[in-house]
Formats: sequence, structure tokens, C-alpha cells
Amino acid sequence: MSLYVTIDEAAGNPPAAFFLQQMTGKKSDNSFLKYGGLGLQLLATIGIAGWIGYEIDGYLHLEFPAFMLTFILASFAGMMYRLYKSLNGE
Repeated sequence: MSLYVTIDEAAGNPPAAFFLQQMTGKKSDNSFLKYGGLGLQLLATIGIAGWIGYEIDGYLHLEFPAFMLTFILASFAGMMYRLYKSLNGE
């Protein structure tokens, strides 16, 4: 560990991000993590909604998976709205 601490390190940013910002003139961001997290939320939400709908359909002895399809479509619509809000800066 060095005795000298740069301003960027003191702010919690790694030095590489500081040099990248100086060279490109852009601030580094974690868009990969942000959108990767949204993708995982989309998969998890649709999966859980489908499972809950499947269980309700089984409990009610329905031959057509009405609740499963309804929950999947509703969760997909909700996640698309969330993605839209995220892309437009909330």
C-alpha cells in the first residue's frame, strides 16, 4: 500500500478510471452492469410470474394455462416499462 493517495483514489475511483477519463474526455460508467442487472431482473420476474401462474392453473385444474400466460404478459409489459424509464433517464 502506498503512502501517497491520489484525489481519485480518495474519492473511491480506481486510478485507471481517472486516466481513461483524462485520455478520452469521457467519464467511465458501468452501463454493462446496469443493463445486465436489468436483463437478470427481466428473466427472474418473468420466470417467477410464470411459475406462480402455473401453480394457480394447476390448483384450479385449468386445461388452458390462462393465469400463466396472463402473468407472463403482465410481467413482461411491466419490465418493458421499467426498461423504457431506465433508458430515458427516469
